[in-house]
Amino acid sequence: MFTHLHLHTQYSLLEGAIRIKDLAAALKEKGYESCAITDHGNMFGAIEFYHAMKAANLKPIIGVGASVAEEETQQELNGYGRKKSSPGQVQLLCLNRAGYQNLSFMLSLSYTEGKVNGTPCINYQLLEKYNEGLIALSGGMNSQINRFLHNGRMDDARRTAIWYRDLFAGRYYIELQNTGMPEQQALNEQLVILGDELDIPLAGTNDCFYLTEEEAEAQYILWLMGLQLRVTDDGVPPMLGNQRYLKSPDEMLSTFAELPLIALDNTSKIAEQCELSLENNKIFLPQISTKEDETLELKLRNESETGLENRLKKLFELYTPECSFDEFRKPYDERLRFELEVIIQMEFPGYFLIVSEFIKWSKENGVSVGPGRGSGAGSLVAYALLITDIDPLSHGLLFERFLNPYRVNLPDFDIDFDVDGRDKVIEHVRQIYGEKNVCQISTFGSLKAKAVVRGVARVLDFPYSHADKIAKLVPNDLNITLDDALEKVPELSSLAIDGSENEKKLITFSRQLEDLNTHLGTHAAGVIIMDKDIRDVMPVCTGKDGTLQSMYPMKYAEDQGAVKFDFLGLQNLSTIDYTLDLIRKSRPDSANIDITHIKMDDRLTFDLLCSGNTVGVFQLESSGMKRLVANMQPSSFEDIVAILALYRPGPLGSGMVEDYVQCKHGRKKVVYPHPLMEDILRETYGVLVYQEQIIQCVQVLAGFSLGQADLLRRAIGKKSPEILAEQRTQFVEGCLKNQNFVSLCPQTSTPEEKANEIFDTINYFSGYGFNKSHSVAYGLISYQTAFLKAHYPVQLMAALFNGSINNQDNIINYISECKTMGIRVLPPDVNHSTKHFTVAPAEFRITDRTIAHFERDFAGKIPVLDEMPSEWLEPLQVSMKKLKNRDFKHEEDFLAAFAKNSESEENSTVALDLSPQSRIVVWLRQEARVEVIRFGMNAVKNVSGKAVDAILKVRNEHGQLKDFMEFMKKVNLNEVNRRMFETLVKCGAFDSLHDNRAQLAAAMDGAFHLAQEFQRAEDASQTSLFELLDSSDVKATETRLEFPQVRNWPKRERLNQEKAALGFYVSGHPLDSFSSEIKFLATTTSKLKDGAHPEKEKISLIGTVVNNIIRLNQKNEKYAIVTLEDMRGTIEFPVFASVYEKTGDLLERDEPLMVTGRVNHREEDISLYTENIRPLSKIREEEASKMLIQFGPETFKQESMNLLRNILQKYAGNKIFSFSIETPESATVQITPEERIDFTPELIEELEEVLPFQKLEFSYSANKIPVSYTHLTLPTKA
Repeated sequence: MFTHLHLHTQYSLLEGAIRIKDLAAALKEKGYESCAITDHGNMFGAIEFYHAMKAANLKPIIGVGASVAEEETQQELNGYGRKKSSPGQVQLLCLNRAGYQNLSFMLSLSYTEGKVNGTPCINYQLLEKYNEGLIALSGGMNSQINRFLHNGRMDDARRTAIWYRDLFAGRYYIELQNTGMPEQQALNEQLVILGDELDIPLAGTNDCFYLTEEEAEAQYILWLMGLQLRVTDDGVPPMLGNQRYLKSPDEMLSTFAELPLIALDNTSKIAEQCELSLENNKIFLPQISTKEDETLELKLRNESETGLENRLKKLFELYTPECSFDEFRKPYDERLRFELEVIIQMEFPGYFLIVSEFIKWSKENGVSVGPGRGSGAGSLVAYALLITDIDPLSHGLLFERFLNPYRVNLPDFDIDFDVDGRDKVIEHVRQIYGEKNVCQISTFGSLKAKAVVRGVARVLDFPYSHADKIAKLVPNDLNITLDDALEKVPELSSLAIDGSENEKKLITFSRQLEDLNTHLGTHAAGVIIMDKDIRDVMPVCTGKDGTLQSMYPMKYAEDQGAVKFDFLGLQNLSTIDYTLDLIRKSRPDSANIDITHIKMDDRLTFDLLCSGNTVGVFQLESSGMKRLVANMQPSSFEDIVAILALYRPGPLGSGMVEDYVQCKHGRKKVVYPHPLMEDILRETYGVLVYQEQIIQCVQVLAGFSLGQADLLRRAIGKKSPEILAEQRTQFVEGCLKNQNFVSLCPQTSTPEEKANEIFDTINYFSGYGFNKSHSVAYGLISYQTAFLKAHYPVQLMAALFNGSINNQDNIINYISECKTMGIRVLPPDVNHSTKHFTVAPAEFRITDRTIAHFERDFAGKIPVLDEMPSEWLEPLQVSMKKLKNRDFKHEEDFLAAFAKNSESEENSTVALDLSPQSRIVVWLRQEARVEVIRFGMNAVKNVSGKAVDAILKVRNEHGQLKDFMEFMKKVNLNEVNRRMFETLVKCGAFDSLHDNRAQLAAAMDGAFHLAQEFQRAEDASQTSLFELLDSSDVKATETRLEFPQVRNWPKRERLNQEKAALGFYVSGHPLDSFSSEIKFLATTTSKLKDGAHPEKEKISLIGTVVNNIIRLNQKNEKYAIVTLEDMRGTIEFPVFASVYEKTGDLLERDEPLMVTGRVNHREEDISLYTENIRPLSKIREEEASKMLIQFGPETFKQESMNLLRNILQKYAGNKIFSFSIETPESATVQITPEERIDFTPELIEELEEVLPFQKLEFSYSANKIPVSYTHLTLPTKA
């Protein structure tokens, strides 16, 4: 009986087209009893293959097609030239457990130490040391021996065969193949002769890459996909026949008709020898150090009880319950005892203690840890051990949702760390448990429905537009397959049946290749920690960046005893850290903020949430989430928790969200399915939102334990008709046995009918119910970031900048958000900037935040700062309210106004100290300030870190400088080169030294030369120009630089230069002038990316082109791939030939454009099918109906009006314009002259240049506004 011993599954990435799940059935169908897996250079699929074969009652043989680095290859790598071809291969098969461990170890070393030109290789030394328990086959066409024979090197082939024969005594075979390749006949003849000569037995194989002959061409397409080639490319390698499929025993006999049949018989003998079991019931958990005579169970109990005691003291102070401390702690003590019994019974104390150790280490070493994630937040033991920071009892969280005594699974804590700290914690774990005992976990990318269509179309050389159109036919449903799509979409189905030959091939090949693996990845969070070298248990490999990771994916690594710990990096934790640090630095004398103990009913925080101003607020930033928050109008933390649970496709589409909102605001009556469910569903207004509510309802109604109720919830979730019927029966019987349930049932139905009705409700909502533990934990981070934005908006925004320094879209969006919030973002400055974005004080202003912080710091129940005399509290609050929102440029003016409005009652015996260093004045100096954000020097493009250090060194040594030339002479010109100086000029970094950037740019050559000469003169070892000058000339050069008489760059030029230097517009934006058009005529890139606009909706975007790539289509017509930037981000889209022909010249202009088209959802990206492109200035000139010129109280002067009148007279036309003038008393006067003008670009440019502080608004008639935007309010006409 023949056995396949050379077979490549989908884990031979972008080569093998055999799915393991299909292989076992195909083997059974062809009558096989065993089979080997021999993927190229890896064992990625070994455990999956093993279990699939065992499940089919087939014998699995574990092997590898290993690449062998020969001695000559090693020499070439050491400097004698690089070998372009890949190393030769040998097939290695496991006889037993020793062979499996040896093969695993060699493959691990091939990744960590043996890569040759990127290919993991073993070598002769490894084979000599680790060959026990292995059978070796010489290999196929790419084997070492075959390569020698093909090149006429018989002696080398003989030498190699003898080496293997002697090493693998009785376990080495010469491999014969006949897959239809022309050169195989001659090779096989020589191999047979070699075997006879050297007394080496033969083995016949078929080098299988696909299951059926019909899949040969699809596998060829897959191979070309991996090579990144098209079928039309010059020199593309040919298809290697169609015979490398899973042939039946009879087909193999026919194939080997002219070869020794003993080669086929030997495969069965080899299979019989292979006896390897990979069954495992061990868990390789690291050992925890304990005291003498202390068990793990006792250690867990002691640490949990001590931790809970500390937690309860703080909770008792926080909750201030009316009962005694002993009464307060009773439910906690009972819950702790229960959880500990379950954990100890399930033998998981070690797991909890390991997690607790590295989390405590993190908190003690400055690494921020999230409050919890997933169902782990439901454990009180975890809370006591500081693993989580969520009190599970106060939030109604269930331990059984995390660890169910009826369902024996390892606990799984997902831990969030700040991004910078995550790697520190993993490194700590390596140090504690050993470098070789810790690794990450492999994942595999695969060809999903849309991706496979695009990939195959690329290889078949479809035009981009055609391929995109076909891929777009696949619906965006989660986990949709091509077969599902063919059933759902008639147009796609017709392509498969009636399309062109190429279209039919595209669909056929795509179906054959769908879901195959394409590349190795690294699990985003999973880390394996063992009590031994991981290579003793399973093979390891290296990821893209050299990360050590298990060769097996998570499911199969755990099958072999690995324990996974999830270490996640959460940027928002870093943002919170950055924000708190900025608060400490910018307000050192204000109250310290303990973000873990903030008020959970803070008015400013909920005002901010209700306004929908949630950019930068964790989980609440998308446009859809903003709409939900605005509709919900959250008034408690529980509402935030519910929002996070409800904002998912299922609840949004089911009506749950609408019911919740309507019931919350009293617009709909709250209805409970049964009176016993009222206490459980009250917090969510009768809506089943959480999985925990389902579990509690089943417990209360049917008398299940919480563990049993969780099993029912999980069983219902599987949607199996048999399981559903069984669970329904158990539930209904339990309800009918419950006398409370029966007695409280309404008269309109029998108890059995009501029980069935409730089961149907539970069944319906089980698909939508969310894990409340996770929602509470992440809701806390949402609340914390909202609190920081409400109280310290400038610090939070600066922190967001610091966390997004490499994300251009985020930076653009945050700059725009700062403008919306009234926060100024200043360009970098050599006198004021540090490496990072910082916060600086500007003028004085009392706001609602100032008043709230005064109440918190001085007038709360427990003031956090020195007590203020009680009789002064009210007068000070009154004074603040009187001065609220008034700006004062100078401190003395502000304090004078404050003192005047803070006079106490006549009978006051306490005089308020308003001296410069008094407590209240120091506090006001920080809390009653307008703050600005200063750009960090690290954000300047093309300026190196060493250059930034050199600039900061000058400032540290000499203080703030006042002269540009003085700065150039003092900075190290070896670190800051001329190009960097030019960049710094462009972005305004020298404005505090010399504010005419055009002059600085023009004088750069001379300044740089003089600075170099000066520094050479300072160096005694150098000869310089200064030696030729007299002392007066040298003195003049030292003190001043003559600047050419040139005007500063106009606004647009300054902005363009800023953009070139920073990658973003900072001091302004070219679109600032078009705020009216953006408001009334267009959407934004951020809304588009957030999914605010459905597929094919017609929209307009307003922005500037930042990248424009011209290409030629199949007809040799030009089209473009355009990147458009608006004030919220960037988006890339094609401009096809028909549109490009009419508008292509606009893409080359440096001016704002309005691009109109249809929304195009493309896989994970959103794009635009462009229909029209127009200059924004032209739209304004032709379609705007009115212009409003706004003057503030400080900018309205008679000379400004005279200047304005002179400008407007030059542009007479037929459009209406008005003036809006704000008086010092905050009244507004609007004037509409009889004259008419034209809104030409020249007029606008002149107005902005001459009167930069006036705001221009334009009105558009309703019929000019796209339908999508007609919900916006038009400005009222004067």
